Amino acid sequence: MNLTFAELLAHQDAEFSKWEAWLLEHGDAVLAFPLRNEQIPDLKSLLQHIVGVQLYFAELLAGKPITEWWKQPPADRDGLVRMGRASLSMLRAQADAEQDWNRMVRVGEGEKGMQVSARKAFAQVLTHSMWHWAQVALLARMNGVAPPGKHDLILSNVLQ
Repeated sequence: MNLTFAELLAHQDAEFSKWEAWLLEHGDAVLAFPLRNEQIPDLKSLLQHIVGVQLYFAELLAGKPITEWWKQPPADRDGLVRMGRASLSMLRAQADAEQDWNRMVRVGEGEKGMQVSARKAFAQVLTHSMWHWAQVALLARMNGVAPPGKHDLILSNVLQ
């Protein structure tokens, strides 16, 4: 028995949809929820980080030029949703494509860069997003706003 990238990505897509609806329901005020972090000072910046990293890995795995999202100020809510949807769509195309998951890709640049398998890069982007969505849920709760629904894989409709 193997759990596939496509199955995990389906869960990720369902999670993104919940958060997208939550953002629409609560408006721009939630984007200002503060974090005590110089690099990621608020929810808007954290969301940009989540969808930006998704976009980075989606472009990397597709062999496309990398968008330097980290050099831009955080997008507005609609821009964040568009970036998230576009990156999930690109990741879905990668998950569905016949390819050599053992091929090596370069993640990062300079001394911090490393060669990893495409399989490991794909697993990284999925787990990275899951961890950060949990942070978003905690940040929402800390600011008195309930997160959208249940988030555990066991409670989702993705797998039987």
